[in-house]
Amino acid sequence: AHLHAGDARTAAARPRRAGVPRGDVTLDAVVAEIDGVIAELLDKGVTDDEVARAKKRFLASAVYSQDSQGTLARVFGEAMMTGQTVDAVKNWPADIARVTTADVNAVARKYLDVRRSVTGYLTSKPEGRS
Repeated sequence: AHLHAGDARTAAARPRRAGVPRGDVTLDAVVAEIDGVIAELLDKGVTDDEVARAKKRFLASAVYSQDSQGTLARVFGEAMMTGQTVDAVKNWPADIARVTTADVNAVARKYLDVRRSVTGYLTSKPEGRS
C-alpha cells in the first residue's frame, strides 16, 4: 500500500491512499495496514530527517521540471485549473524550503483524521455478469 500524491505541487490539496492486496491478503487487511501507518505517523510524527529528504526530492523535481516544456505547461496549466496563480507556481520552491517539521505534523493531525476518510473498493465484476 502506498500514499499516491500525484504532482508534488498539488498533492496537499488532495491526499489519498491506495493499496492493492497480493496473494491471500484481503482489502480489509490492506485498509487496516494503511490506517495503522497513518495512526503511527499521527502518534510519533515525522522526523526532521524525513522532512529534509522530502523537501530535497520536491525541490529537485521542481528543477528537473524546468527541463521539459511539456512538463512546465502541465504544471502551470494544472495550477491555473485549481485556482492557483503564476506567482504561486514560481514561488513554490521557496515555499517548500520554508516548511518545517512542526508544519508537517500539524497538517497531518488536521487532515489525516480517520473519521473524515472514505474508503472505496474497486473490484472486477463477477464472471458471467455484464
